[in-house]
Amino acid sequence: MEEKAYQECVEAFQTPTPPRGTKPSPPMTPEPTVLANIFQRAAGAGMIVEGDVTSQYLVPAMNYVTLNSWRYTETGGKRALVIAGAKKDDSNGYLDISQGVVIVMIMEVINDQQVPGSSEVYQTPIKAGPVRIVDANGMQLILVTASGKAFFFNVALRKFVSPDPSSPVRRASGVGTIVETGITPFPIENYAFENQWYKEVGSQRIAVFAGSEQQNYWQGVLIVAVTSSSQPTTPSALETYLTPDQAGPIWIVEAEGERLILATRAGTKFIFDVASRQFVSWPDAPPEMEMALSATPPLGYTPIGSPIAP
Repeated sequence: MEEKAYQECVEAFQTPTPPRGTKPSPPMTPEPTVLANIFQRAAGAGMIVEGDVTSQYLVPAMNYVTLNSWRYTETGGKRALVIAGAKKDDSNGYLDISQGVVIVMIMEVINDQQVPGSSEVYQTPIKAGPVRIVDANGMQLILVTASGKAFFFNVALRKFVSPDPSSPVRRASGVGTIVETGITPFPIENYAFENQWYKEVGSQRIAVFAGSEQQNYWQGVLIVAVTSSSQPTTPSALETYLTPDQAGPIWIVEAEGERLILATRAGTKFIFDVASRQFVSWPDAPPEMEMALSATPPLGYTPIGSPIAP
């Protein structure tokens, strides 16, 4: 320690002193690089990028939990970012994240570097939990909660518009359909789900529910349920598949044939092949995730659980 302190002193003396009266240049936030393993897809006039962005865009993690974002280029070259998640409120003595929000942030280019400019926060019309962007039509975004509640947010008008989308939101993906709700049609204990995907095979329905273990936030899980197409609420088989790496809850963002692409809150992705019932691709855990695995789950986000649909 003494040698390190001595070396730092030597380096400090060798560093030229800036001329008197000059001001240090303000630190620039470099444009974040999207890693190859971070899932992103075209949606409307922009692109959805999965994962938490609080550290990238100076969104205070103590005030918000963020799940994903939507990016597009405005007229004049400015880039805009719409961040989806929820507001943290502990004014009543406990952490409340029922108020969903979107944050619209305009990114300005200064000296060839991208820096955050103006930003505005817009709250969902009702408190239904954190929201996630799942699709877009032009400048109008579709946002959902884990309970299946859906909202429209018009980026051009900067407001939530009504009527809301039909809940739960469904969209064709691969050879099946993604259903944006964590509510299951039959009881599945000990797990908390984000959304689901299903396909019809003859008289059978194969459904896949994505989420995490209730007792271990970090352990992602898929439950594959086989039912009759005529009786989708009565499973003949339930199969459990844990993610190879503990990276937190997972949700289904896309399918290519029978291969499901699953995202995490960290933005990384897993790929699960429904036909062979195995994970065929998964991320290397980044250093910050390795550190987090030894800590308690991050405050501000907990999956909804698996209540039974009415």
